[in-house]
Amino acid sequence: MTTKSWMKPGLIILVAAFSLNAMPLEADVVTKPRPVGGIPAVCEHVTYPDFAMEMGMEGNVILRFRVDEFGNVSNIQVIQSGGYLLDEAAMAAVSRSEWIPATHNNKSFSVLFQLPFNFSID
Repeated sequence: MTTKSWMKPGLIILVAAFSLNAMPLEADVVTKPRPVGGIPAVCEHVTYPDFAMEMGMEGNVILRFRVDEFGNVSNIQVIQSGGYLLDEAAMAAVSRSEWIPATHNNKSFSVLFQLPFNFSID
């Protein structure tokens, strides 16, 4: 598991990334899916909703989604909600990011990936 934090004006994002095995075959995946540019690239796509910021909304959002063998993201699910506005901001950031698929023996695989976001107003 990787844990890092990034700061943007008015926003602190703590992101911990780890992948989930969707099928037994995926247990041997050597490289996990990853965003092009790393987790900071996903964070660049996060926009703290104005209304949420005005209301002082903070919270944790955990998303689970599939990264297919072509790097496409689908089936985004909210595993833990930080509130509708924060959930939508996290889902939009993941959707706008480009992904590199998981591979094993130079073959790409479709896997589930889980990504937590911590929205905090500084």
